[in-house]
Amino acid sequence: NHPHVKAPTRERVLQVIADEGYSPNLAARALVTRRMQTVGILIPHTFTTIFADQYYFPELLHGMAQIANQRDYAIMIWVEDTQSDQQRLYERIVKHHMMDGLIVASYTTRNPFLKMLDTVTIPLVIVERPEQGLFKHASFVTVDNVQAAMDAVNHLIRIGYQRIGTLTGELANPDGYDRYIGYQQAMRTSRFGYDSRLAIEG
Repeated sequence: NHPHVKAPTRERVLQVIADEGYSPNLAARALVTRRMQTVGILIPHTFTTIFADQYYFPELLHGMAQIANQRDYAIMIWVEDTQSDQQRLYERIVKHHMMDGLIVASYTTRNPFLKMLDTVTIPLVIVERPEQGLFKHASFVTVDNVQAAMDAVNHLIRIGYQRIGTLTGELANPDGYDRYIGYQQAMRTSRFGYDSRLAIEG
C-alpha cells in the first residue's frame, strides 16, 4: 500500500499473495531490516502496584497498544518486580536487541536501575519529566504539572474552599513532586497560606 506502487502492480502482487497463502517470515525480515517491530514498555513497579490500579496504568497501556497495533508493532511489557531482577532485566533490554525502542512509565528517582538505562542505544521515551541529569538522550511526554496543580488549587479557592489539602503521590516521581510544588506555591500566594499538615505523600 505504499503510494509509489502503481495500482496494477499492487493488484498483481496481492493476487499472488492470496493464491500462494503467503505470510512474511518475521524473523527473516528482522535480519534484513534490523528491526523487531516491537516496542518495549518498562514499568519499574511491582505487579501488585500496576494491576491494582484501575485508572492510570490500564489507560496508558491501552493507548500505547492502540497506536502500536495501528503501525503493526507488538508491545513487550517489562515489570520490575524485585531488586534482584534489575541486572537481568537490564541485560535483556540492552544486550539482546529484542525491541526497537523503549518507553519508561512512572519511574521514581529512588530507583538506581534507571541510571543504567542512560546507556541504552535504542530510542528511549519517558512518560513524565526526567530528573535533571538523568535520561540525557531520551525524549519525554508530560504536562506542566506545577501549573496544573496551581490551577486546581486556585479553582477551589475561587469557589469558596479554604482548607485545601493534597495527597501528592510519590514525591520520588517527578510528576508527583511537581504537583506538590504547584500546590505549595498556590497556597503560599493565597490569603490562607501553606499548612504542611494538609500535604500528605501518598
